[in-house]
Amino acid sequence: MLRHLIKCQKYVGSLCHDPSQTVLTFGLGKSREKSNLVPASHRFNVEACRKALGTFVIIDEQPFKVVEGEGFKCLCKQLQPQFTIVSRHTMARDCFQLYLDENLRLKAFFKSNCSKVALTSDCWTSIQNLNYLALITYFIDNEWKY
Repeated sequence: MLRHLIKCQKYVGSLCHDPSQTVLTFGLGKSREKSNLVPASHRFNVEACRKALGTFVIIDEQPFKVVEGEGFKCLCKQLQPQFTIVSRHTMARDCFQLYLDENLRLKAFFKSNCSKVALTSDCWTSIQNLNYLALITYFIDNEWKY
């Protein structure tokens, strides 16, 4: 055993050294039961991780600085050691890019599918004297579905 330890290189601890190599994972099957684990392959994608992180910040209304917290960094290293945490400024740029992408997607959807669009607005002031404006869009698509 001692000779083996001297000759053999130690495992570095990363999931895979070749980024093109897939990693075998186990997920829940279609029945979503814990006893029904199905093997699947997973390839690490930096862009998909950054997009998912931006979606997390937007949907959960987190501040951009959440990515610089020590607990968040520790969690990310445990979940995916290959992912490099971005700064709050990069996170803000990523969220703005997600907004622009979604804006283009919605414009294309309305341009191709909706012939009738109505906009309504509602303004109010909160108890803390903050002003709010809500803009609501109603539309009927080309198949006359609401």
